[in-house]
Amino acid sequence: MFKDEGSNKFREDETVKAKLASAMKLSEINVNDYDGVFYIGGHGPVLDLASDPVNAALASEFFRAGKITAAICHGTA
Repeated sequence: MFKDEGSNKFREDETVKAKLASAMKLSEINVNDYDGVFYIGGHGPVLDLASDPVNAALASEFFRAGKITAAICHGTA
């Protein structure tokens, strides 16, 4: 999906590549280190996170711990 010029330029940007390479994986997140989780809108939450079992478990952990678990727009998926 997203093969347009702007998307390609974004994916090839060295700053973007560096940030993505150093990003924490969902499986590495410890709920005890955070006050809550907030899901933004967009294609990522709908196409990737909505069907990801690691994400579902993480959101559930936040909720069961009584921590802020919030979403807007497509994030509710």
